[in-house]
Amino acid sequence: LGALRFTRKFWDSLPADVYATNAHKWLCGCRGTAVAIALSDRARDGELRPLISSHGTGEGLTSEFIWQGNKDYSPQLALPQVLAFHRTYGASMAEHQQDLIRYAVRTLRCE
Repeated sequence: LGALRFTRKFWDSLPADVYATNAHKWLCGCRGTAVAIALSDRARDGELRPLISSHGTGEGLTSEFIWQGNKDYSPQLALPQVLAFHRTYGASMAEHQQDLIRYAVRTLRCE
């Protein structure tokens, strides 16, 4: 998510029902935070189910996935702030990372 620039055209052309990724590496979120984006009607209409059933069963995509026993939900609760931070600073962070990579390449080549 953080390393790539996703456009609406990209999401519409992706041949998948779901896109899942961690959110701690590129988005600087808490460890254990992940994002699953339902891309197809199949995924949104109940064909995508969690491996563990809980009291949210039959209540829709979000309810079925969000309440999974005695899990610590603080990383997921912080995710909206992580996404807001990334929207504000993500492009400059990516640019800085690219500058660091170029510097490392020059240094390793002894330029």
